Amino acid sequence: MKRPLRIGIIGSGRIAAVHARNIDAHALATVSAVAGSSAAKARAFIDANQLEARAYGAGTELIEHEALDAVFICLPPFARTEVFEAAAASRLAVFIEKPVALTFDHAEQMAALARKNRLLTMVGYHYRFARSVQRLKAAVESGEAGHPALFEGRFLCNDLHAPWWREVRTSGGQTVEQIAHLYDLATHLFGNVTTVSARFANLLHRATPGYTIEDNAVATLAFANGALGSIASSNCAVPGEWSVDWSAVCKNLTVTAAGTGNSRWTQTNLDPPRREDFNDSDDPYVQEVDHFLRCVHENTPTRCPLEDGLATLALTLAAVESASRDGAVIRV
Repeated sequence: MKRPLRIGIIGSGRIAAVHARNIDAHALATVSAVAGSSAAKARAFIDANQLEARAYGAGTELIEHEALDAVFICLPPFARTEVFEAAAASRLAVFIEKPVALTFDHAEQMAALARKNRLLTMVGYHYRFARSVQRLKAAVESGEAGHPALFEGRFLCNDLHAPWWREVRTSGGQTVEQIAHLYDLATHLFGNVTTVSARFANLLHRATPGYTIEDNAVATLAFANGALGSIASSNCAVPGEWSVDWSAVCKNLTVTAAGTGNSRWTQTNLDPPRREDFNDSDDPYVQEVDHFLRCVHENTPTRCPLEDGLATLALTLAAVESASRDGAVIRV
């Protein structure tokens, strides 16, 4: 068996801790080093997550001094450029959180750099790793589900997050930074979107200092295969609660799901329709880390390469453009 993969974690926030714990528990890999905004923060992160790793005060410093196989870039989207370029120069496998960048041009440059250096990349769209999603994608691709007709997604929460998150210049807004999960899920299941129309509003956070992003959004999608979609989101719902639901209607099958958890499947081409409750207790964060590490170990492509992250960014940015133009239909 090969030696354990040596992984660097760049970032010391919540999602970095999730990934670090899952890597540390994996048989194929070990967390070798962590970089935070300071060495002290990195050391506190290492201690809090009970890791045996070295601490650095910058991601570029970690990449320069460590012999690694891969890095997990868990920084806010405005802070990733230099670190990604350093990882690409060192030809490391890269797991990067979504969105890959704040502008399409920047993300396209990153994708070109990845292609040039033949990097193995993956973007952290963990919804793809829910068993219900994998099952439905297989049913659509095999033809079992029948022609896709309608995708609906809803994301409700009420949280101010970090200051960078509620500032449009540093996060891109809730749609680009957070609701992108549902946009990615829609295209993962139903294929490319050709046009989008969206409306954004900041209704209940106008008096919140530094809150310059939308707190409500609605978008309609038209897919290349003729299917339609809608995605609604709000950051004005129940404080401390996160509610994510989606449904997919196909000719032979209708699926309703609670985020990445349990779902109900109805075969509508049967008389009477047959219903099944599909229980999914697997943690998609565990599954995505397992997938990435196995791809690095075996040098095989990932399920969500940087090019896919580029496509999802293009779609969410089209929604942003539409909202800025009073819901104009934007071609993606």
